Amino acid sequence: MPVTVYKSDPATTPFAEWHEIWTGQNPATGEWILCQRHGWWDETNKMTYFDVPILSEPFKTEPEVDAAMDAQINSLGVDGWNYKFTTVFDPVTRGGKGVRI
Repeated sequence: MPVTVYKSDPATTPFAEWHEIWTGQNPATGEWILCQRHGWWDETNKMTYFDVPILSEPFKTEPEVDAAMDAQINSLGVDGWNYKFTTVFDPVTRGGKGVRI
């Protein structure tokens, strides 16, 4: 599941900068990619701005890309990106729900 990090609390900051980080696999090659999106979240209008994708070089194994994801999240944390969220399945709505981690 993706992890989204903010420098400021998006619930109390009307316009908050964010990074979303997840991993994906290319089925054609079996290689893994660390995927990111970076932009700003507009809490008032519930929409993103300047939503830019960032892709890593390929990794050969899932443990390698998982380690890279952990390292990126830790690096962002050192830089002050300490508000972390992930998406979980909500059985009531049968959709995704953002949860602080």
